[in-house]
Amino acid sequence: AKYPFDIFTSRGIFRSIYIVNAAGLFSDEVAGMVGVRDFRIRPRKGEEFLLDKKKEHIANHLLFPLPNKLSKGVLVIKTSDGNPMIGPTAEDINAKEDLSTSDEGLEKVLSSAQRLMPSISKDDIIAYFAGLRPSAGRDFIIRHEKRVPGVISVAGIQSPGLTAAPAIAVMVRNILKKTGLEMNKKMFFRSHRNKTTHLFAMPLARMKRLIKGDPSYGDIVCRCEMVSAKEINDAADRGATTLDGIKFRTRAQAGRCHGSFCTTRIMKILSEKMGKPLESITKKGRGSEVIVEKRRNG
Repeated sequence: AKYPFDIFTSRGIFRSIYIVNAAGLFSDEVAGMVGVRDFRIRPRKGEEFLLDKKKEHIANHLLFPLPNKLSKGVLVIKTSDGNPMIGPTAEDINAKEDLSTSDEGLEKVLSSAQRLMPSISKDDIIAYFAGLRPSAGRDFIIRHEKRVPGVISVAGIQSPGLTAAPAIAVMVRNILKKTGLEMNKKMFFRSHRNKTTHLFAMPLARMKRLIKGDPSYGDIVCRCEMVSAKEINDAADRGATTLDGIKFRTRAQAGRCHGSFCTTRIMKILSEKMGKPLESITKKGRGSEVIVEKRRNG
């Protein structure tokens, strides 16, 4: 058959000659659908904790302890936005959707981080997160499944998967090319986009010039992270249609108050920008509505 694979999704059926299975935690289940059953993914939970930006001075680079057989240990990480982050844990679990955090995880991470940086305290933590890494053994699985021609497995990509991602992409491209996929270089690919403006990272003199040129830069919506109405409108112009979309592009709602002050204002800006009712604005898409019911006055 010209298209040996039928991929059934909630948005219809896609027919394909090749399948690149990069389904993370569920890559073993996807592999099983095409008859590949020689590896199993086990979730490994990592809990991480974000510190207040006021602590950004505590580290200028990554702080690593000696690694163990499961992970590189608990790190002190300075994020690109300034907030230090501590973690992660490394706990093998069974449930592939368990993103809960725990008191035990907090105590383990905090005590380990304090050995590297004694000034860190529990009061500095503003957010808890957990993620699951897909463990398939001691190494990544990146291969063409010769028993099922056209299927490329990219599975068990745990740490340092993020660092390795560009090289993994090149490997997968070469595998596809070797198996017969014709590739044509896109001549008009736009590899760069204009840099976004962030007031919180700006010298005061430049900030004043911006506000003088466009007063909406002086309309501060998120006080924790100093994000203006102009930045939120620009993020919406770049495709942000949800509260999380705005957060990831501007950091509005990412401070200590987690949006208690600015969420309503951001929703109003999005509502006006998109020409949609306020109650249609969501946190991260359908099923995450913020306004459950609109009540009438009186």
